[in-house]
Amino acid sequence: MSDSSVLTPQWPGLSGPLVSRLLEFNLLPSRTLHPGQADQLAPPEGMADASEAVRNVLHRHWSRRLLNRLGANAASVIELDEPTLPLALAAPPQLMRLARDLGIALIGPSLRRIIEREQVLKARSELGEHGMVWALEGAPALMSGLEDAHSWLQAGWAQAADRLGCGMLAQAWHDAPAPIRERANWKLHPDSLNVETRTASGHTAPQARSVCLQRLNQIDPTWLLSFH
Repeated sequence: MSDSSVLTPQWPGLSGPLVSRLLEFNLLPSRTLHPGQADQLAPPEGMADASEAVRNVLHRHWSRRLLNRLGANAASVIELDEPTLPLALAAPPQLMRLARDLGIALIGPSLRRIIEREQVLKARSELGEHGMVWALEGAPALMSGLEDAHSWLQAGWAQAADRLGCGMLAQAWHDAPAPIRERANWKLHPDSLNVETRTASGHTAPQARSVCLQRLNQIDPTWLLSFH
């Protein structure tokens, strides 16, 4: 009997992206690793040049090694009412879009204070038109942001936003059961998991989760409806 056949009876009548995401989260975490994590987690040799069929096999072996590293925390996640799951199971592109928007909201006060044309153009080139519009029109209603983001902005607008946003996501599921938290952390850049970055927003885990879910619902309400 396959691992997936053991898990799927836990969700009778449930189908679609949610089940496939949950199975992947449980059994094939190597498929959703953040690139910064993948480089540190010993990807199999030949992965980049392998055919799709060979990559599938390599991912199964790689995921098995990753789960072995977790020990008891590799237990399968089967409870769909865990409040962090809509965030933890989000597809990587969706999660990175969310992280960027959260980060822009956090550096928003600094962004809204710039007045020099050169600085405005630099910010726009890094964050894009969507990012600038979000910073000016949507982000203030989501959260107040950091009054002093100077130290974070040394790396540039986009990198600061991505790092802070990923840190807030890490905070959002920091109080989740370890099998969720450890797998979800692999989907974020490792630099965002340190305490300073994770807590930079000043939010507790429940507060961060609430803000993250609010923005995710604005980005993709259909995804959140999968959990109801």
